[in-house]
Amino acid sequence: MHTSVPAGVFWIDEDEIVETDPGERLRLARKYMPLPAAFKEAAIALRALILEGARQLADGSDLLAELHRTAAQENFLYAEPYVAGLGPAYNVASSIPRNVWEEL
Repeated sequence: MHTSVPAGVFWIDEDEIVETDPGERLRLARKYMPLPAAFKEAAIALRALILEGARQLADGSDLLAELHRTAAQENFLYAEPYVAGLGPAYNVASSIPRNVWEEL
């Protein structure tokens, strides 16, 4: 099950506060998955963390694997914007238990 956005809050507004901290940006994006924009924000944060690690000559293979996994999950959930007979992709994605799509 995913975390719902509090009433009256647009989740990305919360993200703007942590825009300069990729670790916090990633944490927040994970919190709001499977919202479509959360996957985009996670990818932005992961790329920033990978770049930051590369500058310090750190092994970023775990972050690269997470970036790949995040892209695959988004593709699985949102390859089709509308699912015939079921409705918008977000409605379908939000009905799939989180542990199911996270294990892709």
